[in-house]
Amino acid sequence: MFRSLRPRLVLSYVLLTVMAVSLVGALTLTLVRRSLARQEAAFLEANAEAIARQADPLLASGHGLVALEQLAATAAFLTDTQVRVLDAERTVLTDSGVPGPADSVGWLASPAGLVPGDLESTLDRLPGMVFPLPRQGAQGLAFRAAAGELSRTGAEFVIVERSPGPWGSRLRFPTAAGTTSAGGALPADRALDAMAPELPSTPSQIVSVPIGSATAALGYVELTGAPGTATAVLTAIRNALLGAGLGSAIVAGVVGLVVSGSLTRPLRRLTAVAGQMAAGDLSVRANADGQDEIGALGRQLNQMAADLDSSFAALQAERDALRHFIADASHELRTPITALANFNEILQGPDGTDPALRAEFLAASEAQLARLSWVTGHLLDLSRLDAGLMRLERQTIDARQMVTGAAREAAPAARANGLTVRESLPGEEVPVHVDPARLGQAYANLLDNAVKFTPPGGSVVVGVDRADDRAVLWVEDSGPGIPDDDLPHVFKRFYRAPTATAPGTGLGLAIARGLAIAHGGDVQLENRPDGGLRASLMIPLAAPPSS
Repeated sequence: MFRSLRPRLVLSYVLLTVMAVSLVGALTLTLVRRSLARQEAAFLEANAEAIARQADPLLASGHGLVALEQLAATAAFLTDTQVRVLDAERTVLTDSGVPGPADSVGWLASPAGLVPGDLESTLDRLPGMVFPLPRQGAQGLAFRAAAGELSRTGAEFVIVERSPGPWGSRLRFPTAAGTTSAGGALPADRALDAMAPELPSTPSQIVSVPIGSATAALGYVELTGAPGTATAVLTAIRNALLGAGLGSAIVAGVVGLVVSGSLTRPLRRLTAVAGQMAAGDLSVRANADGQDEIGALGRQLNQMAADLDSSFAALQAERDALRHFIADASHELRTPITALANFNEILQGPDGTDPALRAEFLAASEAQLARLSWVTGHLLDLSRLDAGLMRLERQTIDARQMVTGAAREAAPAARANGLTVRESLPGEEVPVHVDPARLGQAYANLLDNAVKFTPPGGSVVVGVDRADDRAVLWVEDSGPGIPDDDLPHVFKRFYRAPTATAPGTGLGLAIARGLAIAHGGDVQLENRPDGGLRASLMIPLAAPPSS
């Protein structure tokens, strides 16, 4: 399943979302918990200071222990905390106890017509106006009996019940003391109790403040907090974050499916196109309209296919050319080899004893060997040019010297054909940085072709010109020229125009052009408007010497 990119993208989105929500949730809970802890501590400290101010005169008189107990019980009931009053040596004087799940106090209302004596006699057993009401046990029964006596005097004694909840304590005033049961709640109250969530137990905070001055404290008031609103808020935030995390994971999964689909669909199409290309169909192209990385990949894939198609076409053409080259080279080599074999066979026969015939065959054999040496030497030059292995020993010379030297060497063959060779040279030097022997060979091939294909009585003109940053060594003849259909093919190896009458192998122009390209130049042929052919060998001029 996870070998595909799409499920991995979806899983990464979900994991990233869950991690982000978890991190934010943990940070939020930590900050809220610290904030609520500070607020709870401030709340406890404020209540403790208020209780300490009320306990100061009671503790100073030395006779207010019952009042201290009543104060601690009342404060514990109202603040839902455990209240303890300590003396200066931190000995516990009174302790309200840990608040229970449901506490009660008795509240003595001020009735009209209550006889003060009756009230005072009753309050001997029920000191104070507000006091804790035990729900069970002998103390609770005794308290309710005393409350019943008090109710017969006309006083209204109300039992106040408190039930802790997530957002604070809830009070009830269900019945009068004389008619209530053992503290039972109304049906609606029981329903509300059932709806209230159970609060988890958390570490309680303890705050202690001195009674009186801090330097000479009469005692201390100690408040111990209980789980309440802070715990409920943290629980609600935690549940909300859990729900948000789950919802975010679901949304991230859906978004991941959509986004990953938009990413993997073009990749699948590219894979299909690449498969077709691998199967040999280089004409197929990928859809590369997008401006993102996938679109760039598609364009690169299309460019690669186009380059491969061009390369294969070039290789095909090169293979065909190589096949023709091998066939032509075999033909050119077979002719002198066949002639030499025939000469050798004749000389070994009865006619080999004839001195005149023997001398004729030896002369013909020498000519065939020269031709064989010329063809093999030129084939070796071509192979070196193709492989880039030909070393050029460059030096800066005047191109006019190369033209003059080539004309001087071609003069005997020109005179034998009844031709005149003229020079047309500029007055200033034309410096070139070349290998004189190699480039001289290329120019000599051009001049040799002009001498061979110009009819007797014609003329050949050699010269050199400057053209921008190039030197142009040219040869013009008065021959028949080359048909326009054959001009694009004359640089191919062993190619000979059908109208060619002079002997040759068809390698001279190919070698001349290869040597020119090796020098950074080229060779061009063009028919002259007034008849004849102009061959131009173009090479870069030598750089001027540095000052």
